[in-house]
Amino acid sequence: MNPYETLGVSMSASKADIKRAAKRKMQRNHPDRGGDEAEFKRINAAQKLLCDDTARKRYDETGSESAQDEPPTDEQQAIMVLGKIFITILEKDEHDGDLLYAMNVEIAKGMREGPQIISAQKRKIAKTEKVLKKHLKQAEGKPTYLQNSLIAHIAVLNKQLAQMELAQRIGPIMQEILKDYRWEGPPPSPLAGGDLTLDKLIKMSQLLRSQGI
Repeated sequence: MNPYETLGVSMSASKADIKRAAKRKMQRNHPDRGGDEAEFKRINAAQKLLCDDTARKRYDETGSESAQDEPPTDEQQAIMVLGKIFITILEKDEHDGDLLYAMNVEIAKGMREGPQIISAQKRKIAKTEKVLKKHLKQAEGKPTYLQNSLIAHIAVLNKQLAQMELAQRIGPIMQEILKDYRWEGPPPSPLAGGDLTLDKLIKMSQLLRSQGI
């Protein structure tokens, strides 16, 4: 159930707007007046959810209508993500002989580019919300098809933003975890892995100096 769609209100609706919409719909669907009892219950549940600040915030951020187990901590998230990065780099075989180095490069890149990506996502959300709140007008009593599409899209964008912000937060935690490991495989080839980069040139120069060349 999407409570916003059930009541026909936008995500920016105030509690007063929500209560008015719920009252109007509950009157039309009241079982004592021949209305649909199931719909009446859905309307009542939607009103309770959206008038509860904690429940509404949880729904807006996760799409969940009910409280669940405590969410994982940033450290637990870091461990899970780090494991995924490790497996991904291993399977792609693009680690240049040193998986830990490749993981550190990947994490550092994400942390470096993260703020710009997050800012762009926030601008996208703000632009979409502006369309919903200020520019898109609807005839009274008509179905809010386009509004509902925007509401769903904003929910997706907010979920993506939360994931981006999480990745930015746990970057330093992942780097700290990697400090507990060391790579004991064969030394990487300076030119392994495809394109010649500045980093690989530096590595090649260091290797040549170590060999007295």
